[in-house]
Amino acid sequence: MQHASDMCGLPHTEDITGRIKAKGVSLRFGQVETLKAIERQPEKHGYIAVLPTGYGKSITALLSYDLLRAMCRVDRMLIIVPTDTQRTQYIQDVMDDCDLCGMELTGIDKADGSARNIRKRNKNLAEVFVTTAQFLIHNTDHFEDLLEKGRWLVVADEFQKLSEEGEWGKGVKNLQSHAMLGVTATPIRTDGVPTIFGSTEPDVEVTLEEAYKERAIRGVRAHLEHYFVDAKDTETNEVTRITTEELRSHTDWEGYKKKRDLRELNKYVSSIIGSAYECWLSKSARHQGEHRIIVFAMSVSHARMVSETINILYGVGFSDWIGVGPYGRTDSENKLAIDKFKAGAYPCLVQVDKAGEGFNCKQASVLVFLNILGKNTVKARQYIGRGLRRNGGIASFEDDLCDVFVSPDTDLAELAVE
Repeated sequence: MQHASDMCGLPHTEDITGRIKAKGVSLRFGQVETLKAIERQPEKHGYIAVLPTGYGKSITALLSYDLLRAMCRVDRMLIIVPTDTQRTQYIQDVMDDCDLCGMELTGIDKADGSARNIRKRNKNLAEVFVTTAQFLIHNTDHFEDLLEKGRWLVVADEFQKLSEEGEWGKGVKNLQSHAMLGVTATPIRTDGVPTIFGSTEPDVEVTLEEAYKERAIRGVRAHLEHYFVDAKDTETNEVTRITTEELRSHTDWEGYKKKRDLRELNKYVSSIIGSAYECWLSKSARHQGEHRIIVFAMSVSHARMVSETINILYGVGFSDWIGVGPYGRTDSENKLAIDKFKAGAYPCLVQVDKAGEGFNCKQASVLVFLNILGKNTVKARQYIGRGLRRNGGIASFEDDLCDVFVSPDTDLAELAVE
C-alpha cells in the first residue's frame, strides 16, 4: 500500500475518501467536510470541528492528519485529551480506525514523559502520540523536546476544557505546532470564557438533529419520573407531601437542598431505578448482552448508597460504583470497575464525574440522572452524549435507542425532552 506521505500533489480528499470507500466504509458528512475545510484553507493553522458525541471524532482527527500528511504539512501528531481514561480509549480508537480505513502509521505511543517517546520519534517507530492536558503542563520540557523535531499536528480533544487563560489552555497554546485541530461536541464553555481558539467560528459544525438524520447517533427516548415524599414535621407531627412538580418551581437554595435530600432517600432511588430497570429488562430481552445502565450520582457517598440499594433490589453484583476524591476509589480501582462494566461483568455503573466526558461504551443505552444539572451546562450535554453512540450489535436503527430517566424537578428534564 502506498504511504500517504508519498502522495503529494494528488486530489487529497478524493484520494482518502476513495480509498476508504473501496474498503466498504462510508465516511459521515461532517468527516468529509472537515477534510474539505482543511484542503480549502491549506495554510491555516487552527481548524475546528464540532461533532456530536458518537459521531466519530477520533477517525476525524486521524483522517485530518492523513490529509495534512499527504499535503506534506505534517509528519507527526500529538493528541491531547482531558483524562487518562480517554487517553487509553483514544489509543485503541486510533488503532481500530487505522485498520478500518486502511491507513498506515509507523506506530502510536502513549506520551508519558519517558525517553522511549523521544527514541521512538527519532527512529520513526511512532508518529502519533497521545497525552492528557494535565500531564502536559507538568512535563513541559519533555513536550518541548518531543515537538522539537518533525512537523506536528496537535489535536485538542474536548477543547472546551482548554480556556484561553487557564493553565491547561496556556500549556497547549505554547506548543510549537505546525497545525492544530480542535474537536468537541460542546464548543461553548458554561462560564462563557473563550477557549484556546478564541471567538473563531467552527470550520465544520454538525448538529444533533443532522447527526440523527444521518443515522450517525441514536435517538433519545425521555422518561420523566414523577415522585412524591411524605415528610413528617418532628415538632408538629404534621405530614407534608413534597412532589417533583412542587420542587420544579423551587430555584432557591432551600429548594436545591430539598431536591438533594430527596435523592438521598432509598424510596426515591428505588422508584426511578425501578423504572429504568424494567426498561433495561425489556431491551435486553430483545438484544441480549447489548444494553447497560449508567447512573449519574451527586457525590461519592451518594454513588455508594445508590449502588448498594440497586444490589439489594436486583441482586449482589448487579451494580458497582466509581468516583474520585477523599472518599472515592483509587485510579486502579476505578479503571478495573470501568473495564468490568464495559466487558459486561455487571450491567449497571453508578458514577460521579468519572464516566462522563469521553467515556465510551456503545452498550450504555439506559441513563439515569440522580444528579442536579442545569440544561445549558457543558456537563449536562456531555453526560447525555454517553448514550448517543450507535451500537453495531443492534441491526435496526429504529431499535437502537437511548432511554434517559430524569425527574421533572431539574432543568435536565427539558434538555432530555428536547
